[in-house]
Amino acid sequence: MNKILDFLIFFVVIIIIAGYSFALANPAAVYCKELNKEFGGYDYKIIDEKGNQGMKKVIENLEKSDKVRVIVKLKDEIQKNNFGILSNEKISKEEIKLRAKNLVKNKVRHDFIYINAFSAELNSEEIKNLIDSGLVEEIYYDYPVHAFLQDSVPLINASTSWNLQVNGINLTGAGQTICIIDTGVNYSHPDLGICYGNNNASSSCKVIGGWDYVNNDQDPMDDNGHGTHVSGIAAANGSIKGVAPNAKIIMIKALNASGGGYASDVIAGIEWCVNNASTFNISVISMSLGGGAYLDYCDSDDPSTAAAINAAVTKNISVVVATGNDGYYNAISFPACIYNATRVTSSNKEDKNISLFANTWNDSSKIILAAPGENINSTMIQNPNILLNCETGKSYCILSGTSMATPHVAGAIALINQYLSLTNRTKTPKQIESVLNNTGKLIYDQYSGINFSRINVYSAILSLDEYAPEVNLISPANNTITNQNNLTFRCNSSDLSLKNITFYLWNSTSLINQTSYEISGSFYELEINISNLNDDNYKWTCKSYDEAGNSFTANNFSFSVDTTSPQLAIISPENKTYNISEINFNISSNEALDTCFYTIDNWQTNISMTKLNSTYYYNITSLSDGSYVAKFWCNDSAGNINDTEQIGFSIDAIPIITITNPKNVSYNYTNITLEFDRSEDLDVCKLELNGTNQTLASCANTTFLAQEGLNSVAIWANDTAGNWGRSSTIYFSVDTIAPILSITKPENITYNTTNITLEFYQSEDLDICMLEINGINQSIQCSNTTFLAAANQQNSVALWANDTAGNWNRSTDVSFIVDTLMPNLTVNSPSNKTYNETNLTLNISDIADAVSGLDKCWYTNVTGQNIFFNCTSIEFTFLGIPDKQNNITIYVNDSAGNVNSTTIYFIIDTTIPTVTITSPENKTYSSSSIIINYTTYDSVSAIDSCWYNLSKSGETYSNGTLVNCSAMRLTVSAGSYQLIIYVNDSVGYQNSSGVNFSYSPPSSSSSGGGGFLSQQVQIVATVVTSEQLESGYVISIGTSNLVKFTIGGEEHTIKPKSITSTNATIIINSTPQEVTLQIGEEKKFELNNDNYYDLYIKLNKIANGKANLTIKYIHELIPQRVSQPTPSPTPTPTPTGAVCGNGIVEEGEECDGVVTTTCADEGFVSGVVKCTNCKLDFSGCLSEYIQPNSKIEFYITIAIVMVIIILLGKLYYEYWQKPMLKHHKRTI
Repeated sequence: MNKILDFLIFFVVIIIIAGYSFALANPAAVYCKELNKEFGGYDYKIIDEKGNQGMKKVIENLEKSDKVRVIVKLKDEIQKNNFGILSNEKISKEEIKLRAKNLVKNKVRHDFIYINAFSAELNSEEIKNLIDSGLVEEIYYDYPVHAFLQDSVPLINASTSWNLQVNGINLTGAGQTICIIDTGVNYSHPDLGICYGNNNASSSCKVIGGWDYVNNDQDPMDDNGHGTHVSGIAAANGSIKGVAPNAKIIMIKALNASGGGYASDVIAGIEWCVNNASTFNISVISMSLGGGAYLDYCDSDDPSTAAAINAAVTKNISVVVATGNDGYYNAISFPACIYNATRVTSSNKEDKNISLFANTWNDSSKIILAAPGENINSTMIQNPNILLNCETGKSYCILSGTSMATPHVAGAIALINQYLSLTNRTKTPKQIESVLNNTGKLIYDQYSGINFSRINVYSAILSLDEYAPEVNLISPANNTITNQNNLTFRCNSSDLSLKNITFYLWNSTSLINQTSYEISGSFYELEINISNLNDDNYKWTCKSYDEAGNSFTANNFSFSVDTTSPQLAIISPENKTYNISEINFNISSNEALDTCFYTIDNWQTNISMTKLNSTYYYNITSLSDGSYVAKFWCNDSAGNINDTEQIGFSIDAIPIITITNPKNVSYNYTNITLEFDRSEDLDVCKLELNGTNQTLASCANTTFLAQEGLNSVAIWANDTAGNWGRSSTIYFSVDTIAPILSITKPENITYNTTNITLEFYQSEDLDICMLEINGINQSIQCSNTTFLAAANQQNSVALWANDTAGNWNRSTDVSFIVDTLMPNLTVNSPSNKTYNETNLTLNISDIADAVSGLDKCWYTNVTGQNIFFNCTSIEFTFLGIPDKQNNITIYVNDSAGNVNSTTIYFIIDTTIPTVTITSPENKTYSSSSIIINYTTYDSVSAIDSCWYNLSKSGETYSNGTLVNCSAMRLTVSAGSYQLIIYVNDSVGYQNSSGVNFSYSPPSSSSSGGGGFLSQQVQIVATVVTSEQLESGYVISIGTSNLVKFTIGGEEHTIKPKSITSTNATIIINSTPQEVTLQIGEEKKFELNNDNYYDLYIKLNKIANGKANLTIKYIHELIPQRVSQPTPSPTPTPTPTGAVCGNGIVEEGEECDGVVTTTCADEGFVSGVVKCTNCKLDFSGCLSEYIQPNSKIEFYITIAIVMVIIILLGKLYYEYWQKPMLKHHKRTI
């Protein structure tokens, strides 16, 4: 080792010299650093900047084979790059993954969820394409993993835990699912359910579902045996029982028939279980697999596996992983070395040592749980030809390894999670790991020098018990009173694991009894007998403790012992004769009584009495006359009984008389029948009528004469013993007079509605009312109301009614007319039109009303006055009506108030329209194009039509209609003209106006030796606003048109120079630019010399000699122009203008694109790749200047630091680490 370090120091010195020389000799050396682009960029961490072992493995395997299995970790986001400029817009994680997957086509094996990564089997070209894409953060090797190869369950106290109950449910793993990632499972095994649930959450199969990543289907049948063995340890339920026999199993087959597989399949399996955790209630993942040896946490070595395990832990799913079977005491396998994994090593069945084959760490701060892993008998497939010691055709096999220890912990966690679920609690995987670590049996490992905790499920669950036992008092019940001196007390207690129960009994002065019992189990019922209790008030309770030290005392129950009978005293009846048939029986006692009874018929009937305060009573309401003997007996609340002496009494009651007729009503006759009932035979009867008594001839029903109005009547009578009785008074009325009725509405008039109000007078209260309408009766309420009369005819109405005594009467008839029709009205003239005279005749006819007759007629004239006239056909003449729009309204009203009206609108127009010619004027014109323009006016009517006549030298030159009375242009020849314009309004009035003018063409010029026609071309300019330019402005322009606009405060113009049928040449000022556009072609222009395009023009089409253009303001960076730099022999402190893509290595270049492998192999200098041999074959680079002196200092500084580090490393190696630089194994 010393020689190696000496060589390294020598090598670094050579680097210092070479670097110094290189910097001096190559002042234009190129340094490239990362610049992400939308479709480019390079992250050199991929190429092992930090000594990534994963990438080294990739390279090593590519040297051996043309393909290698890798995991590709992608960037979470990348900034877009437009024209070499970084944008604030970013490419999403999803888009990055989509682009990367497209680069490898159909090679993706697993698309991971909890990290932006996927796995695939790729060749070197595909890996290079991924690296060159700029999408990848890291590529690392998809490490191979492999499997780590009835009486162990009691060792961890699992079978004892099965007897623990919560709410009557045993802790056997019911309701929990264990996800096992292994070689598959023989779900046909009798101890593993003999069926497969096929991912149906409601299936009753033990193996409820899973997935096979080896064969890519959903049937995870085991073809190795390892997974079946592990499954049986975790959850078998048959001839042998696993740790959680009632738990379900999800099997993820990630290992092949040889027990081998890849980390990517394991990651996919973890993600499958996490994603389906809620469906199958997966609470733990068990992995008896792995590879490699790690001295510390390894999350950074495989971030994808770490991310998957972290995702599971985030959802409170424990990931239990075997540490491996290499016998290392300072290193464990992957993925057990992931921080959030729950690591499991193996202990022997004697609980004395960690197994010699088991891997551990020698760091007590990193928890590793221990569980039995030696000689474990469990379920097996029929043909386990891979596994040693497992015979073909056997259903069970004994195996050893941390693989066997791991499912013990997984099953234990399932039991713990079942308990937590039943008690409505949750714990994180780290908390559960800590519970198992703190409650297990400590096993000292002489090799690592630390203690490991062999799990104890029973103790772990009990440590989580924070609930006090439930205690119930059963008998005697609360507030009981008993007459027994000897009592049996019963109470019960229930809890996860009971420890003792104590009975307490006391009275108001002292503790009578306190007895404790040691108990166990989850339920216990206590029964204790206590004798010779004195009469007194007592309280009792039970208190219980569980194994966790939680206690609970039930609320006290009270009871009393009472063995003394009650003392009774009769209050009533007394020993005498009563003249009433209602007797109140009443007794009292010296204590509270429970029930009392009496008898008066020599015990043939016993009747219960009612309690009132401190007495008991019973009211007999109808005892017949005679002699009686009464006796009472009662028992108190404790059941002690006593009775009274007999007492005699007699009944001789007054007669009870009840009048049944007359009743409390009104009668319309005076001869009233008297009827009454009596309780016994009567001797003398008297009638009390309106306060006056008269003796009746006999005590039988009779008649009597009542008075008009209110009457009262009662009966007096005595029985044969002389007891007088009186009935209740009956009040009734006599009414023989019919009610007086008078209708006040409707009246004898005409109504214009059929909904008529009825109002009437009545002399007294009425009972029944009927309304007679046109001879037909209908029942109504005896109050004012409305009714429906017949329309457009005469109606007759009367009221029938009787009073409460039944006397009927009828009102007199009231007649009225209902008229709902409007009267007729016809206006013959004037009409709704325009008149050219001021005198008009109003002619009206057909005025009539068929029902009620006409009442009045009137009209409103043109001045708004109302003029009334008699309602006959009539004619009026209106004189001097003004020129304007007028209206006349005629009204007709009938006797019912129905009004009909008609309004006539008409115009009076007697005014002639006017026309004034504004062009041409009375002068000579030099242009042959003459515009005819004029104004028209009519004060009342509208102008109806216009036309003209143009004459030359007295003859018509041109004439015709002026369309819409608008201006027009004429072309004339030289000469003098007269123009006349005619107008006509809507009533036929006509007018005209004329003007004289002449046309003389300009004379020709003859100077310069030759004549030519002078012409002036008029340029028409259109100004386009900034708003129009922002949104895009479309315009058609010819060579005589000009477009003006402003950009950046400077005015610019666009003018077509020439236009053909296929293209247009356009000149753009202020900075003159000329461009020829084909139809459909578009161009961008820089107007302000700021390296931005300012203007966009597109030639849409050419029509009628004009170019149709789209003009739009833009602001787009112009891509960097390529120019050949002028090399400078001496660098300056400013960028040299180096150019990418010219194939020349130049100082200051900074590339953001593909570099060759040659460049990458040269390694890194201060975090950037040294690219002296780079081939740069694209544009878009930035410039960075690095002075040669800075480079020399850089190389020397790095080299000196390296020498110091190597020297320190040498000292550390010699005096501290040399004995520990390798994995240490246990030895026998």
